[in-house]
Amino acid sequence: DGSTCELEYFSNQLGVEHYLSSSEALFDFTLQTLRPEFIERNEGKAAFKKNGSRDWLHYLSSQKHLYFFIGDMGSFCQAIYSSANDMKGFYEMILSQGDQHMIYFIAHLSAKDMTGEYYTKPVIKNFLNWNEGVYLGGEADTQKVLNFDAPYAQTRMKLPAGQGLAVLSGLTRT
Repeated sequence: DGSTCELEYFSNQLGVEHYLSSSEALFDFTLQTLRPEFIERNEGKAAFKKNGSRDWLHYLSSQKHLYFFIGDMGSFCQAIYSSANDMKGFYEMILSQGDQHMIYFIAHLSAKDMTGEYYTKPVIKNFLNWNEGVYLGGEADTQKVLNFDAPYAQTRMKLPAGQGLAVLSGLTRT
């Protein structure tokens, strides 16, 4: 979370089930909640496929969608890569396959995240492979996070506060 704890404030306002602010809390949540949920969904998906059903996507879409908001990607990476609790393998895998299980990660990425020590780690690479998000601030042609399929003039434009370019399902929108 940021220095003003915006995510904590909004999670309290919205009645969010879990707000995690330490690597220990993340580890406990991963072991007690997220990992069992992922395994259960994976087993359900496998059972549908084994029975020859092509309706496994319908099964997964009927599951509760899980959303994770990461306010500081550097701190998140530090928690999973530098903690005494080994979580890196699980998070590397879930960030590459989570959307196939109705588990989604939404994160704030800064320029520091794109040049820091975790930039080459699989967690960031797998997160970036989704190539969906919103870029705020204009001059989107200068950033390295999202690939915009838009005319150069549109990506070069400075946008007013609160507006940005979005990439959703491969399409660029303002």
